[in-house]
Amino acid sequence: FDPQNGLSHLETVRISDDMAQQRRGRAGRVAPGSCYQLWSLATQHQMPLCRQPEILEADLSSTLLDVAAWGESDIMRLPWLTPPPTAKVIQARKLLLLLGAIDDQGQLTPHGKRLAHLPCHPRIAQMLLMADDNEARFRRRARIQFQMEYGLDERYASLYVVRPAFQKKQSRLHYIFV
Repeated sequence: FDPQNGLSHLETVRISDDMAQQRRGRAGRVAPGSCYQLWSLATQHQMPLCRQPEILEADLSSTLLDVAAWGESDIMRLPWLTPPPTAKVIQARKLLLLLGAIDDQGQLTPHGKRLAHLPCHPRIAQMLLMADDNEARFRRRARIQFQMEYGLDERYASLYVVRPAFQKKQSRLHYIFV
């Protein structure tokens, strides 16, 4: 997780010594064989002894949204093996407040419930819900325009499907009513 831009990304890093030991043990469990570690003894001594808990580096906005969906407003009251850093919790809370997912008390809003139902990061869920809302607004406006132009009753105009189409001659977007 990069706190500068607020996005998670994959990064290739060296494993820690405890991970190397675990992988070596796993290699001989299934069948007899050999495990080759392709690094020098100097590199072995430079490896960290154990890995850092992921919660210390991860983006906590999805976790905070899930906890709010469970009904808990304070993530720090949960029994953590490694408590999340306060700065990361504050950053996640700010994002969820900005998205309208939680209120000032940390309670889930109706919009937050919609975000929590989508199996993705809250930012992506927000984008998907906004796109869906925009499409619904577009379809309503197009249907009203269609009614006005052709004098159709509401019952009949709702039977038409609206699809955007691009007309190259005039270089503008037109709508086809099928």
